[in-house]
Amino acid sequence: MKTRKILLLAAIAVLACVYAAQLVFSRSGSVKELKLADEPDSISIVGPGGEALTLAKEGRRWLIGEKKYPADQAKVEAMLKALSNIKILETVSASGDSDRYGLEEASRLVITVSKGGKVLRTICAGKASSASNQSYAYVDGEKDVLLVAGKLRSEFDKTAESLRDRTIWNVKGESVTRVDSDFSRSPRDIAGSGTRRIPFLIEKAGEGVTWKEVAVHGASGELDTTKVSAWVDSIASIRADSFAPEVTPTPAQNLGTITLTASGKAMTLSIVRKEGDTKYLCASSESPYLFYLQAGTVARLAKAPREF
Repeated sequence: MKTRKILLLAAIAVLACVYAAQLVFSRSGSVKELKLADEPDSISIVGPGGEALTLAKEGRRWLIGEKKYPADQAKVEAMLKALSNIKILETVSASGDSDRYGLEEASRLVITVSKGGKVLRTICAGKASSASNQSYAYVDGEKDVLLVAGKLRSEFDKTAESLRDRTIWNVKGESVTRVDSDFSRSPRDIAGSGTRRIPFLIEKAGEGVTWKEVAVHGASGELDTTKVSAWVDSIASIRADSFAPEVTPTPAQNLGTITLTASGKAMTLSIVRKEGDTKYLCASSESPYLFYLQAGTVARLAKAPREF
């Protein structure tokens, strides 16, 4: 009797495992994928307040809104990836229970992607699911509440400012052959040293990697190539911390200017003035917009030859 009971319990356990496995495989096999038929050239995001954010592709670049601010290409590509292949995990509700899932008009995001004026896909993104990396959504006008893969809300709930490309310049350090620096009008604490900056010019000697200081205000001579190369690498890529309002006035003089010559092209960045305790208003030949840099970045730019 005892043996039969053990065998019966074992059989029940096996059947339970088989049933659980069937449920798992059934669920995994039920995932439906919706792929875009074409590559979009425009994205519209309408928030809960009805305010629309639009992105349009011109040539190889994505631009934001009527003012056509250059968009951060990596962020746009992440959006397109999220929309190009929607994975529907399950139908949660067929009753249109929008409030429960954050899909009522006062809460949802409406994302539309188009090509040549033809709508390719519309997603209404609601709340994130309690499960990791999943969201509730309406897809292509259907009223069934779907559970889809991905964090749609965090991916698309963006402002124009957050999507702007903040790259001022981005070159390879080894392509820089000359650096002109003049921070003689800057305050003594601009680089945290408490000493006055003097103008200087350094450039690579011949075809090698040796850096030399060219006499401007002080003696010329060979510099520590390792230190100079490390500094040049640190300023070969500059990104704005944020952009200034377009009506921001600029004074006739600035606090300092640095010019990098890379692959034969001269790129200038000017530190206009300090604003608050942690940031500086700046301008550059590589951007039509005034922008802000953090004090730490400005300190990195405002070096002196004796530091090499």
